[in-house]
Amino acid sequence: MFSGTSSAPQEVSLPSDGSRRGLLVLWGLLALVSPAAGSTFNVRSYGAAGNGVTDDTAAIGGAIAAAQAAGSGSTVYLPTGTYLYSAVLNANGITIEGDGIGATNLVAADSNNSSLYITGSGPVVTGLSITTRTAPTVRNPNPSGTGIQVLKAKGFTITNVKISQVASAGILVRQSTGATGGGYSEIQNCEISGTLADGINVTQVSSYLEVQGDYIHDTGDDFISVVSYHADGAECVNILIHNNIAERNTNGRGIAVVGGSSLQIYNNQVVSTVDSGIYAASEPTYDTFGVDSVSIHNNLVKCCPKLAISGHSGVTLLGRVDPANPSATDLWVTHVTANDNTVLNSATYGVSVGACTGEITLSLNHIGLAAYDGVTISSGASVINCLGNTIQDVGQNGFTVQAGATEVSIAADPATGLGNTICNTGRYGVYVNTANSADVVTIDSNIIDSVNRENTSYVDVICVEGTGSGATITIENNQYMNSANGPVNRLIESINTPLAQVSGNSSTITLPSLYTLM
Repeated sequence: MFSGTSSAPQEVSLPSDGSRRGLLVLWGLLALVSPAAGSTFNVRSYGAAGNGVTDDTAAIGGAIAAAQAAGSGSTVYLPTGTYLYSAVLNANGITIEGDGIGATNLVAADSNNSSLYITGSGPVVTGLSITTRTAPTVRNPNPSGTGIQVLKAKGFTITNVKISQVASAGILVRQSTGATGGGYSEIQNCEISGTLADGINVTQVSSYLEVQGDYIHDTGDDFISVVSYHADGAECVNILIHNNIAERNTNGRGIAVVGGSSLQIYNNQVVSTVDSGIYAASEPTYDTFGVDSVSIHNNLVKCCPKLAISGHSGVTLLGRVDPANPSATDLWVTHVTANDNTVLNSATYGVSVGACTGEITLSLNHIGLAAYDGVTISSGASVINCLGNTIQDVGQNGFTVQAGATEVSIAADPATGLGNTICNTGRYGVYVNTANSADVVTIDSNIIDSVNRENTSYVDVICVEGTGSGATITIENNQYMNSANGPVNRLIESINTPLAQVSGNSSTITLPSLYTLM
């Protein structure tokens, strides 16, 4: 015993051998009753069979309860085996660990109660697979049908986990954030497939989350979605989505941000979606927030959408108007930068910038093989900068600027000095409609090579038409290289819209006219 009145070490008499053995047994029993924080609890010690036939729900629950009682840092260990369970598993602030994907398998007997539910501070799930005994056929809108549900967790980690054939989302994150001391929660190196809802869904004011290195495929809805409903009271913020591979779904988008701010989406591969490959929008059906401050960088988007569908493109940006306050911009999509992306084989447009969007920059992207336009900019879009992009082999126009889009610049990237390169279009290189509008559009320092693949009469390299007498259209320093496709009448034609400035434009081949105002 330590005496508080003396600093000198006290001599301790050890018990006899017999007494010592008795004391060791007592210590062992006490350790079983009150294990230390950081202890590991093997589900086999609580009766789990791990044979895929015996219901191990109670045994797993017993190990979880013991680990939670032990305190922070404790681990529930599921050694190699197949563990059948029949109810939602709840774990608070502990680690659930297996021997690896394919070795440790959690199999839900009921696809409507398949969820591993984690909460608290620092929970971890690693090294296991989660699936259902019978593949579900009816989507479950409830969290109980997910693979993993994260609710009110701080600093959680889900890594090296495989989730397949669940009735809801693979991983659902709600009201969760990074660790208290800073940093991001992690969903990394996971495989998710066969879900009837999203692969990964982040919602209800979740923040400081990093989704990286995951393989998500054959889902029933979006691969990865971030959704912020007005009913939640605030947006999801500070989300990183990068280095994921996502392919093939039967409904929905690839990477979708439907309300949220301060997101980075980079180095992902998104292939073969029903709707948009990358989608940033505010949706009235679900009454979501707008989107602000998003970086979309160095992604590959291919075959998105895979079939023609209205309102969706390889990359889609689309805000909306608040009927109660039409001048408000909180439902808009703003401050989005999309650069160095490759967008191929869209069944509609490569990139569409829709209504209620502002301060959008598209730079140094490669867009090819779109069925319609390479880039289309809709009425209600403002301050749209298209800089140094390459658009090649598209079915209609390289760029289309619709009436009512304003402060649009199709020009050189200031960092590289390169203008947009437009090659082999179905119709025009650039088409601008100024009908009944006061648009401001600048088309400067672009190289256009081969237009009118449709071989249509009266097609020009750059065409401006409409009745927008108040429009300010500047076309300077553009160059047309050749006409390997159909006939081209003029380098520039303006119909009913006088141009503010036309100078420095040239063609390497002889055209009937360089500029005609009709």
